[in-house]
Amino acid sequence: MLLLILQIFYSVPVALGATVTHKFHDHERALDANPPAYRNHAQAFAGTQAIVSADDPEIKPPEMNGNFVLVNQCEYDLYMWEAWTMYQTAEPILVPARTSFRKELVSQYKISEDQVCIDNCGVTYKISKTKELIGGDGGNQMQFEYSTKLGEIYFDISFVDCVKNLGYRSGDANNCPAWAEGLRIDGQKEPHSFGCEMLECLPGEMCIYDQVGAYYIDEPNPKWGLRDPVKICPSYKAALELYFRTCTGNPDLDQ
Repeated sequence: MLLLILQIFYSVPVALGATVTHKFHDHERALDANPPAYRNHAQAFAGTQAIVSADDPEIKPPEMNGNFVLVNQCEYDLYMWEAWTMYQTAEPILVPARTSFRKELVSQYKISEDQVCIDNCGVTYKISKTKELIGGDGGNQMQFEYSTKLGEIYFDISFVDCVKNLGYRSGDANNCPAWAEGLRIDGQKEPHSFGCEMLECLPGEMCIYDQVGAYYIDEPNPKWGLRDPVKICPSYKAALELYFRTCTGNPDLDQ
């Protein structure tokens, strides 16, 4: 059987967006083998995952896809967990106040010992103000989510695991990290522009809209008559940086 080892690059957070890069194999990471179930909305919106046998001779190494960048513009620290399918990092990554965290966008990964996702492989970053991760109604985590499919990146903001007091097209997001200070996802403009769309929740805004804002419930279309708040980068390459920003009401960080 062909052993597929996906090499993933990540960066520790440092002040003002500076970067120190490390490399490791995914089998060396601390992973929780039984994480809580979750839904990656970007992946679900993009459609069906492409899953093949791990010993498929046609599997090719993933291309360089650019970087996921968590930009913590808050005046407080954030804790981040990376998750996909049946795996989640067992320990959170600390992203100190006013720092950035960079990691290569993930486009392929093993979902079991004998299966590999090779396209539309959703990745979720769960964000909390504490080392304890609480989901469900009134939980303490928001999610930045993305999935790469056929050369495009789909992305969204989810408050499903922190909102409370849900009503029709309404909900209280005060428990959601950085909701009060604003959140935004956008791509870099210079020196290369990849034509990425922007997704934003202004500080303290309920941001429940048609095709924009954030997920407050898993299926806003059939339940609330609102189309999914998912946006797209029409192309991705090694030079792309996709910024997932918290506390956007605060001064920007140098990238």
